[in-house]
Amino acid sequence: MKRILLVFAALSILLACACEKANIRAGEASLEGTWDVVEILSSYGERMELGIGQTEDFRETGFAGTFEFSEEEVRYSYTRLDTLYVNNDTWQLEHERVNAGFVRVEQYTLQLGNDSFQCAFGDETKNAERDATEVLLIMETQEVGPYQRVELKLEKQ
Repeated sequence: MKRILLVFAALSILLACACEKANIRAGEASLEGTWDVVEILSSYGERMELGIGQTEDFRETGFAGTFEFSEEEVRYSYTRLDTLYVNNDTWQLEHERVNAGFVRVEQYTLQLGNDSFQCAFGDETKNAERDATEVLLIMETQEVGPYQRVELKLEKQ
């Protein structure tokens, strides 16, 4: 009986690892290609110990630039608040399951060189990372003090 439980536990762990790798591969495959930046939300304020006091929000809609993901490199060029952002760098997609209330949910983080973005595929439902045509990239300061949050909404060409 103990052997059966041990084998079942080992198979469960292997299955969980295989699913996580499949999710990462699907997310990476979805990201590869050319994306248009179609909306940008920039928020500024003050991060305090127990919350955020936002003072300004700026929403920009319409074509603002592109992101081009190849297998190992990303090239992007977009304009936010009259400032042009251009770069070529490496990228890496990371995946983890995090607590969200009483359930655990998928969370993706996209590393673009030294920058880290929370990456939300489509509507963030199960398997939304597969063949995604919309991605929301979110970069937010975490330290107490001046606060900045930037959301880039991308649509696949």
